[in-house]
Amino acid sequence: MPVILCFENSENFDKDSWLLLRYVCQLLTIPIVITSNPILFGHAFDHLPHVTPTTVSGRMVLGPLDRPVIEQCLCSALKVLAIESAVLDIIIEKSLGNPMFAVKLARAMVESNSCVIEAATLTLRSQEEYVCVASLLMVRRDDAN
Repeated sequence: MPVILCFENSENFDKDSWLLLRYVCQLLTIPIVITSNPILFGHAFDHLPHVTPTTVSGRMVLGPLDRPVIEQCLCSALKVLAIESAVLDIIIEKSLGNPMFAVKLARAMVESNSCVIEAATLTLRSQEEYVCVASLLMVRRDDAN
């Protein structure tokens, strides 16, 4: 059975995490996937030459998904039929087209009651509620630096 090792959210790695990853790369001869959210997109790739200088076979950078694809992804993840245009605008702006981050943001907006699901449509409750979620996200971004 094929094995792939995946390290997610590498934008949160500290120096010791990168050292551990280097050690794992030297020990194992299996494909290793390293992901990064758009918050510090380039940060993870700055470390790759130091992690596996002789074994990196390729780097794939996935570009942002376009609006219809993000909307389809969100509808599927949230089990809704539609997303209000204003909500989709906010999510696309903040997620930079990253589907994982878009889903996390949408779920955070629903959990905080900034958005509600009514008649199978994700809608924004109020601008004030959204500001609270946006502020929380900015704090998380600053903490990651």
